Amino acid sequence: KGPTTGSNANTITIPSGQTLLSGIIQSAYAELNTKQSIGTNGVWTDVLTVSITPKSTNSKFILCPSINVGVGYFTMGIRLLRDGTAFAIGDSTNASSRTQSTMTWNGHFAGSSTGTNVHQQVSLAGSFESLASASDTTTAIVFKAQAWAYASGVINASQNDSDSSSRHRTVSSMVVYEVMK
Repeated sequence: KGPTTGSNANTITIPSGQTLLSGIIQSAYAELNTKQSIGTNGVWTDVLTVSITPKSTNSKFILCPSINVGVGYFTMGIRLLRDGTAFAIGDSTNASSRTQSTMTWNGHFAGSSTGTNVHQQVSLAGSFESLASASDTTTAIVFKAQAWAYASGVINASQNDSDSSSRHRTVSSMVVYEVMK
């Protein structure tokens, strides 16, 4: 809060070299409320896409994906992309066969010799920042969440999507916030 009297009344002065996060400029949202099957081993599938045209070249973007996955065997990963380039992903540690993801779920548990019939359904959620600023305020930035399954997987349902009260259908979403620096 700034002073209420004097030459700087009702102003907030930011010291030289300091910055102030001034808040959310705008947001964009995508939602998927149907079941989506995910391809197998090595195929990234688009799940959610959000397009946002920046209002400032000095802003940053915060992504908040919440994606519900069903895995029947081994793993499913989610990765984030900005204009087709993955970011906020793990490294491959010099092993070309490792899959680089933002979030992952492993449905293969100890005690299950094959990992089949596990049929886990979980929600993967997080907040990630795209630190790159916008290059202009006329070109939309396209953010995507993609999914990859080792053997099989689905979005918004359990892998064994039988007609039973023990099986749930869910919704996945992603919000992108443009934040002024």
